[in-house]
Amino acid sequence: MRLLESTGTPAANRRLPDTPLQHPGHNEPRRRTPVRRCGESETLRWQRVGLTGLLALTLLATSGEAADLPALRHSFVVIAHRGDHTVVPENTLAAIERAAAAGADFVEIDARQTRDGHFVLMHDGSVERTTDGKGAVRDLTLAEVKALTVRDARHLKPPLQGVPTFQEALDAMHGRINLYLDFKEGSRELAVKLLRQHDMLQHTVVYDDPGAFAEWRRLAPELPLMCSLPDGTRTPAALQAFVRQHHPDVLDGSVPDYTKDLVAAARGEHVPVWADIQGPWESPPIWQSAVDLGLQGLQTDNPKALVEWLNGAGRR
Repeated sequence: MRLLESTGTPAANRRLPDTPLQHPGHNEPRRRTPVRRCGESETLRWQRVGLTGLLALTLLATSGEAADLPALRHSFVVIAHRGDHTVVPENTLAAIERAAAAGADFVEIDARQTRDGHFVLMHDGSVERTTDGKGAVRDLTLAEVKALTVRDARHLKPPLQGVPTFQEALDAMHGRINLYLDFKEGSRELAVKLLRQHDMLQHTVVYDDPGAFAEWRRLAPELPLMCSLPDGTRTPAALQAFVRQHHPDVLDGSVPDYTKDLVAAARGEHVPVWADIQGPWESPPIWQSAVDLGLQGLQTDNPKALVEWLNGAGRR
């Protein structure tokens, strides 16, 4: 795993770039002139070289080459689960704003595509739990989703929130907070296009199933990818085998899924572990037990409180 240079990120978490092949006594990388095959014209020779280079680039894009994580300001990463929804509803612009104001490093949001091809923020496949509407996101148009009001029994005070589009969320994050995109459903090609348009590719980590990694890497090789360990991964050898097969840039999963040995094995593969701790059970003793495992980040429902605790404990 190669982390971009950033204040407060331990050097031990960064990999040095590979040293290019050198001529003895020279500082320039060795350049090779393509050998002409018997009977091959000069034009055909360079066409062959060009095709070989294109194939190499394609293989690189679809391989497990590590992508750079967004620049990190802190050595311990705090991820606001669906934004900071302690006093405003989840997956709303207000929750994103509060996550940034709380000092979180990432805001985690869920994206799904509407019937007419627009991405909106919605965790569930249906709009019923979090809005005053009914139906599946995939069966509704953008206009129908935008007509809904977000409903949260804990947060009924005005101003009430609407369902944001992915573009609106990206605008709210840009220059303020990194994006942890939990990709639920839709066109990955369109998602990458929107990330590029909003200058957020270098500020995003995508969570998806490992089976989708090849598509993401074809579309955007520079985009770091995250996934959870398979159920039943209990040994360092099993973790190493999974990482070497799928090449995630970050590992997720519930805190109880990890032991010190598993976290150490992930570090040995240069893959940080940002685990899920969100829930009503969160408290300083729970956070302390997670930090003691050697985790490098936590996804939380209480980003402001976790940031304050980390700062007070000298962990950030």
